[in-house]
Amino acid sequence: DVSKYEEDGVAHMNALLEQAKTAAASVSTAQNTADELAKALSDAVEALQEKSEPPVHEHKFGEYKTVKAATCAEEGLMRRECECGFAEEKVIPPTGRHEFKDGICVVCGASDPDYTPSDPQPGNDADEGGCGGCASAKTSAALPVVMLLAVAAAIKKFVRS
Repeated sequence: DVSKYEEDGVAHMNALLEQAKTAAASVSTAQNTADELAKALSDAVEALQEKSEPPVHEHKFGEYKTVKAATCAEEGLMRRECECGFAEEKVIPPTGRHEFKDGICVVCGASDPDYTPSDPQPGNDADEGGCGGCASAKTSAALPVVMLLAVAAAIKKFVRS
């Protein structure tokens, strides 16, 4: 009967050996599969990183163009654009040069320090021995015009803002 046990033991050992070989083959296959998956994942991450990095772009700007001209009191604006759509802007400082008409700047309403009203007719000015009535009338008649010009300039400035 010992031989029967030996045969059964050998058979059992052979069966275990076959199971071990099958398990080892499975582990080897699993390892190869894991290695292949890790490589594929690494390649995918690398490809994604390459796509997410924006390409290097050097802007090529055209000439500056005036968007808004500077006036005596307000800044102007110049702009230039790259072919990609990016834009740069440059502020133009106020010119400080007024556009005077009848002693008032038509843009900002400032008074012209060098303005002298039209010369009165000789003999009508009180300093020249006249009554001064004509000169007074001209001054008082010009006052509403000057005020209207100042109001118009202020409105124009407000509308531009």
